[in-house]
Amino acid sequence: MKLEPEHEMILAGKAGKAMASAMLTLVEYGKAFGAKRMVPIKSSHLAGSSGTKFFKAYLHILNQLVEEGVQCKVLTTVNPRPGYDLNIGNKLAFAKQKMLESLLADVGVVPNYSCVCYDGVNTPELGDCISWAESSAVQ
Repeated sequence: MKLEPEHEMILAGKAGKAMASAMLTLVEYGKAFGAKRMVPIKSSHLAGSSGTKFFKAYLHILNQLVEEGVQCKVLTTVNPRPGYDLNIGNKLAFAKQKMLESLLADVGVVPNYSCVCYDGVNTPELGDCISWAESSAVQ
């Protein structure tokens, strides 16, 4: 996969370890799907909105990004959060929810908590390239 000089720099660790790891993940996904290059995106939408104690790696990576001062470069929204305070079972299952929400805010994610990200907050225009992890946005 052809990388631009900025991507090569990030991959080499010049923007921090967390960003290098993120870039490596993108490169490996690109290779797996036969991508020839990366394309600039207008917005992003994350599916990782549940602060379950079992998502240790996700929380670890987000914490690294926060520690390195990484900020979203495009509008980034996030899926609905669980009702972690509804009952004792949810409080136990989603014990890391407040931590997750804090980390997402620290990197600049817009806390819309919706699976309908394109309704008001994250509305693409015709021709925009987007990077969304959301089943309701699949065409």
